[in-house]
Amino acid sequence: MRSPRPLPDDLAGRSFTLDDARGHGLSDRRLRASDLRTPSRQIRVPRHTDQSLPQRIRPYAALYPEAVVSHTTVADLRGVPLPASLEGGPLHLTFPPGIRGARRRGVVSHRADLPPSSVEEYASLRCTALDRLWLDLAGMPGMTLGALVAAGDHLVCEHRRPFHARTAMVPLDQLRTAVAASTGRRGLALAREALPLLRVGVDSVKETELRLMLLGAGLSMFEVGVCVKGAGGREAWVDLASVVFRVAIEYDGAHHLTPEQQRRDAERRQILASAGYRLVELNKEDLALGPDHVVGRVIEALRAQGWDG
Repeated sequence: MRSPRPLPDDLAGRSFTLDDARGHGLSDRRLRASDLRTPSRQIRVPRHTDQSLPQRIRPYAALYPEAVVSHTTVADLRGVPLPASLEGGPLHLTFPPGIRGARRRGVVSHRADLPPSSVEEYASLRCTALDRLWLDLAGMPGMTLGALVAAGDHLVCEHRRPFHARTAMVPLDQLRTAVAASTGRRGLALAREALPLLRVGVDSVKETELRLMLLGAGLSMFEVGVCVKGAGGREAWVDLASVVFRVAIEYDGAHHLTPEQQRRDAERRQILASAGYRLVELNKEDLALGPDHVVGRVIEALRAQGWDG
């Protein structure tokens, strides 16, 4: 059997619509060749192609120019953390009122009258803005309070740590304004519950999980992203700290295994000790043991520092 002739360079590594293909001179017979697969009608993908998420979305966006990419698809595009049950999954598109939604495999259609402020361009795609995204996530089946707080913490994270400063993807005040302006939408009660739990400066989902464990146990004395000054004015940044009781908490993720991070960790311990702080270092194994274990370790440190709770 003769091999199909090569695709034009512009189509060879990505999804494309039939109209796009015909615009490049491909015949219907070529579009039925075995080197192409059909993820959905009117769309073709070269087999064995490793393409990015934006490349997978663009043919659908071309078929539905009135639609806006939304919900968990925007979260995946922007790197916003999701619970495992919502990762990946179908493409979510939001259509304006009066426009028929997509009825095809792998696409979930939503309907909303989005103002211009709720739409922004990302990766050459029209997407919901990030404050709107957070509200949309609140209404998703399977979204939990902890997962919504983790997504919000990620969006508003901002700090000036010298080794990896971050700027907020969306300011916390903007989320507050979006929630206050919302009425009668699915998930609004969950968003209102999650909003006061958000903190600026949280670097990871596990740090959010740890913080919520402590809040659930009534340990509200810990601040996020504290800069402790030790002997000689040296600074140590910690994930959580009680300045009153001089207890610091660090969540050690996989990056703490690198030689450079281990050097920083050792320096941090020295600075904290010189400032009279007791350090509690936790990792994913600690969190897997549950709140009783984690809270117990923190309470032990607090009591050693004079807390009588």
